[in-house]
Amino acid sequence: MKVLVINYYYAPVVDAHAYRWSQLAPYFALQGHQVEVITGRVNGLKGQDNQDGVSVTRVGLRAHTLSEGLVGTFGAAHQDVQHPLIRLKTKMSSRCRNIYRKLYWPDGLWHWLPSLAMELWKRRDKKYDLIVSYSPGFVAHLGAYLSMSMWKHRFKWIADYGDPFSTSETMQPNNFRVYRRLNTLVEDKILKAAQLVVFTNEATRQAYARSFLIEEKLRVLPHLVDVRAFYAGDRSLQNLNPDSINRLQLVYVGGFHKGVRVPDGIKLLADLLKVHLPFEFDIHVYGPDNGFDLANLLPGVIHYHGPVLRERAIEIMKSAHGLINVENTDCVMSPSKIVEYVGTGRPIINIRGNGVPSIVLDKYERLGFVISVPPDRSRIDVSKLVRFVMGVVNLQATYAEVAEVLVENSIQAVAHEYLGVIRGCDA
Repeated sequence: MKVLVINYYYAPVVDAHAYRWSQLAPYFALQGHQVEVITGRVNGLKGQDNQDGVSVTRVGLRAHTLSEGLVGTFGAAHQDVQHPLIRLKTKMSSRCRNIYRKLYWPDGLWHWLPSLAMELWKRRDKKYDLIVSYSPGFVAHLGAYLSMSMWKHRFKWIADYGDPFSTSETMQPNNFRVYRRLNTLVEDKILKAAQLVVFTNEATRQAYARSFLIEEKLRVLPHLVDVRAFYAGDRSLQNLNPDSINRLQLVYVGGFHKGVRVPDGIKLLADLLKVHLPFEFDIHVYGPDNGFDLANLLPGVIHYHGPVLRERAIEIMKSAHGLINVENTDCVMSPSKIVEYVGTGRPIINIRGNGVPSIVLDKYERLGFVISVPPDRSRIDVSKLVRFVMGVVNLQATYAEVAEVLVENSIQAVAHEYLGVIRGCDA
């Protein structure tokens, strides 16, 4: 089978939306399929190369950067924010950014569409059996839709959603006051044209079924993880016990988003542990700041490091004593990092939100490897929290336990589901 994947994010780019097809594409290639990927341009990398048996083409007007710790706005730790010129520049940049965000369509990756369309036009005579477009950005779906009119040959098309588009009220991809009707009209055409539409959780699938009155072609294929790559094992637990460690190391890996996932819960957790934990600890935060002043959450306890490359992020999670998760608020999306956290076998401190609960996290909690903390200080059982944190050093799930929790999230399981639904398109 000849497969084309359209995804703006692809390895080695540091982004949660790169992980899914950066793992599936090589797996399909290993199974004997011919896989090609069109993705965004990356500084320092060739426009065309072969990566793990996958032909990767990078195009675009803008380019990703792979430098660790250089993405995002780092605040006082990296610049003199008190300087009048710095304050003026920051204020003007913020205003321009707000205006820009009210104007673009379909989302912040609109600039990729011309380059993508040109690359797809060059391939108009190639005969693909399957095209998979992954959103965000939504321009990937637009590119696949355009291919149906540009190309003479027919192909199967899977529209794969990492994030919702027109139904995303909390994290709006564009200015809904201006573009709401256009969003719905265009997405309706996308959903009707694709042979299959895939989401990572049931709540998002149901939201689309209600909004567009379609059911039969909507499927759930969950987030995936390579447990062998993530599992920490007993190797990294050597000589780690409450009497021998100097400081307990807790880690959060991921981004924050205003109105959906904010760092307040981590600050609350640090405040409580600073008062009640009988030994010292550090909380390390890795990922883009997305406008939050993470460098000054709680100096001396919370340490913000910025984004890191994926391989480094995996090692950081595996070497931590415990991991911190922050659930979403008013949002049906489920972060992919949850299955990666569980994949390490490490204990998790989960700061609750009011979004859709994670089935994987609930299963892991029933095994005793998760403590869920309400975001409201008055509802927290502090003694229970402290007991759990004191025991994280010696709390480690076995490989068998992790594999059982993530049985539906393995690369093999998810890839098998994709191949199954592809065959189903012929029925």
